[in-house]
Amino acid sequence: MLIARLHRHSAERHTLALSLDDRPLASVELETRSFLVHDLVHWCVEAELELDEGFWGLLASGVPLEVLNDREMPPSTFTTLGQVEGLVGPLQSYLQGRLPRQLLVEALPASFTPANLSGVEARFKTALGAWKATPFGAALELTWPPGAPVVIS
Repeated sequence: MLIARLHRHSAERHTLALSLDDRPLASVELETRSFLVHDLVHWCVEAELELDEGFWGLLASGVPLEVLNDREMPPSTFTTLGQVEGLVGPLQSYLQGRLPRQLLVEALPASFTPANLSGVEARFKTALGAWKATPFGAALELTWPPGAPVVIS
């Protein structure tokens, strides 16, 4: 099982610490404004669509974080991940209130159903709520396969 702990340092910074089957994988400090919502939306979309070859599933299968973050990697390397990125962008904008629902629906493929959207919205509300309830110095824990987000003090 992949465990991702998002350690909340301040309103601006957090650390993403990954472990797989109790083995540490990677740890990276991130700027929260740029990365948190994006990473949460990935988790919500991939969980809702049950994708094991998206960002979180690839990490759980042992693909190193550095490989997934390589901007020079050919898009054909991880086809599903590329498709997920095409969903995450507009969904992130919508979930942050920057894209009206009608424009979102027009931007998403027909295979992404209204039920999928409702599922992503519910997961995101739960995950973001858990993050907001995570005090500085604590962590939000996400797992893959996905379970409920948990605040770790």
